[in-house]
Amino acid sequence: GADSDAGSGASSEATPVEPPAKPSAKPRADAVPSSRPSSSSRSSSSSSGPSKPKVSDHPASKKQTSPVDRGVMSGMPKYQYYQDDNFMKVQILEPNVAAENLTTEFTADEITVRIRKTNKSGAVEEYTVIRGDLYEEVVPEKCRAIIKAEKVLIKLKKVEKHEWNKLLDESK
Repeated sequence: GADSDAGSGASSEATPVEPPAKPSAKPRADAVPSSRPSSSSRSSSSSSGPSKPKVSDHPASKKQTSPVDRGVMSGMPKYQYYQDDNFMKVQILEPNVAAENLTTEFTADEITVRIRKTNKSGAVEEYTVIRGDLYEEVVPEKCRAIIKAEKVLIKLKKVEKHEWNKLLDESK
């Protein structure tokens, strides 16, 4: 009969766990009906739903503007170009460039433009803004860089009068 005693001993270990579980289950059952009316009152105020998407738009629009501001303030100067029959004109959108901080090299079919500027920590960095093979040939003696207050204008004299598809020929 000792074996049956051990078996009943195992079951007696589980029994003390059961009584505390039963009273704790009762308040939960009571809480379920009381929570239902509160949840239904929330769903009835569904008129606040349409206003939520408008709020979510604002952080997204704020996020988009911040990287643009940082890009303009520091880093590689941006440039854009336009042309007529005689000249390919490149604007480097970098204000207040000193003549000694601008390096330009023109050959018949290559261009290099470098700008030195001081970064936020006070160190001078040199950026190679444009470097590569030109789409068509130019007259190096008649190519020049003009420094203006808000930008640097580079005029490239074309050898042939026609429109270039682009400034640089990346295929070479």
